[in-house]
Amino acid sequence: MGPVGLVSEVGQATQKGAGWFLQIIAAVSGSLAFFNLIPIPLPLLDGGWIMILIIEKILRREFSQNQKAIAQMIGLAAVLVLFVVVTWGDISGLLQRYF
Repeated sequence: MGPVGLVSEVGQATQKGAGWFLQIIAAVSGSLAFFNLIPIPLPLLDGGWIMILIIEKILRREFSQNQKAIAQMIGLAAVLVLFVVVTWGDISGLLQRYF
């Protein structure tokens, strides 16, 4: 579920009561924690930096700043593609539901 689906679910959960709303908030929190640990080298994601540190320890050498910047650009491109695909799926699902 992407951002569009999340907004739809939160709207439905608020109508169902506080228990449903808290479940949605807990699910969002868990999803963000999981996403933060995904091994994609982005400045904001801990998992990517953990992955880079592990690879540096295995290779016994530190990556240059240029190599880290390239890895971050590739990671950013991957996240953007994932965002577009998930958002497209959310919008398609909403359109199918209402039309």
